[in-house]
Amino acid sequence: GEGGKGEETAMTLWKNKMGACSLLAACIDDEGGVSAKCTGLVCGDIGLVMSVVKALLWYARFEGKGELASCASALGLLRDMARNEKAKKSIGDVYGGGGADGEHLVLAVVFAMTAKRATPDVREVAVCCLSNLALVEVLRPKFCLKGKLKEGGKSVTAVHGLLAISRAHKTETPASRAVALGCLMNACIGGGAGMGKGILESKRDENGVKKEIASYGGIPVLISLLTSSSNSISPAIIKQRSSGLLGRCLTCEDCVKKLMEEPTGGKICLALIEAVNENDGAFFKEGEGSKMSGEMVCNLVRCMAVVKPAPVGSTGYVDALVKLLPVVRGDNLASGRITASSVCMPPEAREEGSTASMVDRDVTLVANCIKALIGCLDVGRGGVEA
Repeated sequence: GEGGKGEETAMTLWKNKMGACSLLAACIDDEGGVSAKCTGLVCGDIGLVMSVVKALLWYARFEGKGELASCASALGLLRDMARNEKAKKSIGDVYGGGGADGEHLVLAVVFAMTAKRATPDVREVAVCCLSNLALVEVLRPKFCLKGKLKEGGKSVTAVHGLLAISRAHKTETPASRAVALGCLMNACIGGGAGMGKGILESKRDENGVKKEIASYGGIPVLISLLTSSSNSISPAIIKQRSSGLLGRCLTCEDCVKKLMEEPTGGKICLALIEAVNENDGAFFKEGEGSKMSGEMVCNLVRCMAVVKPAPVGSTGYVDALVKLLPVVRGDNLASGRITASSVCMPPEAREEGSTASMVDRDVTLVANCIKALIGCLDVGRGGVEA
């Protein structure tokens, strides 16, 4: 009965399971020969995965009354197993079907992550665990499944929990928030998105994660993280990951509709202008290159390529797009002027080591810039004036 011997026995069993998890985790972390032997044994045992999942569900049921360190060890053990290709296949085979087991695997981690007594350390390990599980293709749809610990309780999904962590700058570390955003990016794989994809791809969301992000209010969250001027709220890695997740969400009609809502387009536009021009044009300066900044600009332009109507009233928007286009080479025989013959020559090289040089040959970026500029012209008189 509740509070009786049944619960006491269950708690004792739970402590034994968690103790075993802690011991196995310590063996895997061992710097000697124990680690390799233990990893091989552990990753080949799907029964152990099932036991860890049950232990986490018990932890969540008792609302975190057990030792938090043991819970972190169990999560860490599951995280490490999900890195192993053999274990990934086994996990997919057992938990990837349509039954309740698939819900339990992801939700067990989500419940542990959102338990009342969960500490930032426990949540960070849980987020890393989910990030690895998101790389198992058949588990991605499970990130949208709702579950609750008890009748009358609040339903949660992995998407809900990860979005909550990504914006909780007061309680979570930047690393944990960045991994949460990266985890959602992993969960979006397979829906037609990706940095290397073109602008004419079909709007698909095969696993439903992007639609869940839209329905839970995730697009405004990402926009706020992307446009915040506070370094404590949005350090560079958070802005880059937010832009990356936004870019992947563009293959979902629901997300695009949210992106079209005012004043979302204008905010992304201002973020693009700032990224291109900040620090006195560091984006184009020699030796000041940043892969992170380059990826963020590519994602922002990709977003602007679908925003309608184009925010032509934003000062500097068209100029920022033009700056990102290849630099036309001048004709040496015509005093460096651009001529009919010079435009057929390879473009001028960007400053060596600059961020611009890192994205200078990105045909997708160029295509998206052109599409965004066409959107400015489509506005009509305002676009022509811009």
